[in-house]
Amino acid sequence: MVSIVDPHIKVDGGYRVYSELRARGLYVKTKDGNDYEGWCWPGSSAYPDFTNPEMREWWASMFAFDQYEGSTEALFTWNDMNEPSVFSGPEVTMHKDARHFGGWEHRELHNLYGLYVVRPLPKI
Repeated sequence: MVSIVDPHIKVDGGYRVYSELRARGLYVKTKDGNDYEGWCWPGSSAYPDFTNPEMREWWASMFAFDQYEGSTEALFTWNDMNEPSVFSGPEVTMHKDARHFGGWEHRELHNLYGLYVVRPLPKI
């Protein structure tokens, strides 16, 4: 069995995932420091900042057997988006001046976004 996940989160204050990431400040930001929002499959969407190790750790924890409903050792997950698709954005992607962890602009990281969605944290 293969489940599908898209790396954008529906903007909805009643949605636990959206609210938790917002409270933790783990979304990509606009150049003005606000959470970056665009339009994708669920409608208005926020984009997790996977360049932030805290975000990647949180994301990975959501796929643990006790967190991911229906999860088994025979369930695999497909990252559907290899880039941050933004249907309402320029060139159908995130604005180039959006800000990532460490102050990086999206123009510098665009091709790495999909990789960071699935990048594991280093073992210490």
